[in-house]
Amino acid sequence: MDGNRQNRWPSTARVKALQLVGAFTLLALLVTYMSAQQTNPSSDVSPQQNDSSDAAATADDPAAAADVTGEPTQNTSAAEAVPRNVETGLPLRSVISPLRWGHLSLLSLGVLESYDTNYRVQRNSTPVELTALQGLAVYSVRGQKSSFDLQYAPQLGFVQNGGNDTVAAAHLVGLETARHFGQHWTIGASDTFRYLPALLPLSGTGFNPDFASGTSSSTAFLTAGQAALINSFSAHLNYLSRSFGRFSVNGTYEFIRLSQVDSAQPASGNPQPLVAANGTTQRPSMGGGVSWTKELSPKNTIGLQYRYEQQSYLGSTNRFNFFGLSYDRMLKPTLRLGLQAGPALSDSRTSTADTRGITVYGSASVYKSFGYGEAGLMFSRDNSFTGLLSNSFHNRYDFSYKRRVHNHWGMAVGGSYLQQYSTNGHTTSGTLEWGEFDYALSRSWALSTSYHYFNTNGVGQQFGERQAIAGGIRWSWASETTSK
Repeated sequence: MDGNRQNRWPSTARVKALQLVGAFTLLALLVTYMSAQQTNPSSDVSPQQNDSSDAAATADDPAAAADVTGEPTQNTSAAEAVPRNVETGLPLRSVISPLRWGHLSLLSLGVLESYDTNYRVQRNSTPVELTALQGLAVYSVRGQKSSFDLQYAPQLGFVQNGGNDTVAAAHLVGLETARHFGQHWTIGASDTFRYLPALLPLSGTGFNPDFASGTSSSTAFLTAGQAALINSFSAHLNYLSRSFGRFSVNGTYEFIRLSQVDSAQPASGNPQPLVAANGTTQRPSMGGGVSWTKELSPKNTIGLQYRYEQQSYLGSTNRFNFFGLSYDRMLKPTLRLGLQAGPALSDSRTSTADTRGITVYGSASVYKSFGYGEAGLMFSRDNSFTGLLSNSFHNRYDFSYKRRVHNHWGMAVGGSYLQQYSTNGHTTSGTLEWGEFDYALSRSWALSTSYHYFNTNGVGQQFGERQAIAGGIRWSWASETTSK
């Protein structure tokens, strides 16, 4: 009995933790109110910093920033480079808030209460109730020719399951730095670390488009019932000029490790893991590439790309060569089209075989902006991490629509569908759908409620579907609650 008590999260400690968060939230509200009463409340925050495209999201997005670098555009210096939110992958245009100490600022804090029908991803589902505490802090130093941004987004979850309470913590850390030298050169680096426990609340969005930058971020949502450790590093050297465009050289390294499936297995008998078979739990990869982009006119931008990547997976060495051509077109002031396509050459070598192939990779996206909202539609084919370890490509379809209604109400709906292929011929597909509503109590405070649906199928992966209904309150400094 004593051993069982040690494995449970003490209810008194949980209550104290919630009381502490409540006290801190009230303190945040008090400081925000006091700062609003000052004569010049925006003296330390520029209009650009107050304008953010971030959507309110949680920290369960392991690949939210996998395809963005935070590099400066042709008309910005390194000091003006916009970092990417480690939670959402969207531009983080607010790096300071009234809750700050020197260069360290608290940008958001929230509490989420959720009811999950299949929290442990079993064939015979068992519903649970859970509470999640979320936050985002940023340490930012900006100079005339340099920038340094360090983000930390923790998430603490308490699970109530018939008295057998458990606790799990997730950690997201993002670092971006850049230095401008000479008239045209910029050098920079970024690193993103994510630790996600085997069981996380089903929340957030699978796809986040940003019309202003013409970029998007997506979630590797096929990871379920497993702990994930993901570290992504990149470094780049850019040459920028109005006549030539932008020329960039970059190098990357990524390490992904997935734990064994959670102890809770499908009720029918043998374990059926939701990850690659044969005991594989990690995949390191490294590579680099060059790219050139040129703005032909205010409405048209073209680009050329080459990328090389080498992965170690299932005792094999896999090499990929990507050749791409991109085109971005502003069809209207509120409508933009993005296209990228090219051949991808693959070479998989083991001690006994050498398999080579060629396929087409790329993406097609349409972003629409309208009064107090935006929408995005995207198709992509790539070999990026989707939540399953694989040495092959995937097809992905994403849709998102978000809008503010009147002055207080906001909504967001969307869906993502994934088809993950493997070299052994097996295919795993997954679906994530979501709908969210929020009510803005003030500029920074909002109440929210959401519904999420997740399902997957494939060889040896017949798990029951998962649904979750959640509600909570969130404080975020002049960004997430006002820009859906």
